[in-house]
Amino acid sequence: MGEDKLLERIRQFQNGEDVGLVLLDDTRLIEMWNPEKSLVYQVGYIIKDNPLFKNLDNEKMRRYLNLLHAEIKEYNKDEMLHRAGEKMEKFGLVLYGHVQACCDDMDGNRVIMAEVGRNVTFGESIHFLRLEDEPVYIEATEKTKVLWLSLYDVLANPTDATNADILCRFLSILSNRTMTMHDRIVLLSQHSTREKIILYFDILRRKEKSDTFVVPFSREALADYLAVNRSALSRELSKLQEEGIITFTKNRFTLLRK
Repeated sequence: MGEDKLLERIRQFQNGEDVGLVLLDDTRLIEMWNPEKSLVYQVGYIIKDNPLFKNLDNEKMRRYLNLLHAEIKEYNKDEMLHRAGEKMEKFGLVLYGHVQACCDDMDGNRVIMAEVGRNVTFGESIHFLRLEDEPVYIEATEKTKVLWLSLYDVLANPTDATNADILCRFLSILSNRTMTMHDRIVLLSQHSTREKIILYFDILRRKEKSDTFVVPFSREALADYLAVNRSALSRELSKLQEEGIITFTKNRFTLLRK
């Protein structure tokens, strides 16, 4: 893009005009010119479909991000985002990468509570309820970028129209999380490794609306998520394939019948 054209884009941007998607070089200049506005262009194309920001124009999204004290941080694989027992000042939204929310059982074995990917939030309940001494810890399973958000200023003035809308959107996320946790409880209540595997695959089938789906875990992590022995998991997967109930290649599975 030529200098004159670029300067014209920046002038339009300053005036609040919608200049569409910007190239990386444009974004760098916009960050220097107006860092607050540039945040929308850094994350807007990702978060626009998240319930917290859905159907917002650029100006409203900018206002919501400001009210939520949005900030971006990057993490390397296995880096801790939140440690057990610490207060969670902000909840997160994954821009890219994956994080896992985990806790340890009484024997010190890791239990994966949730696997969180792109454009999905995490830590909402702990942040909202201002819980401390929670046993949950959160870590990145690959290189990850997170948008951190805080509700505290919004909660301080809940009758404001904008704040009320943010809270309604946030509560819809909590409601969906409750349904997810219900599935999790039912899953862990199954008596056998086989029952847990089949139910988990059925949950993924319903979520993806397809009999074929990708499991977002390594075998070791899947065993932790299902709270089963790693060797028992591998044996049962092989049996299910031999019986024609499932077929799989690496992490791509097809549920043929229940």
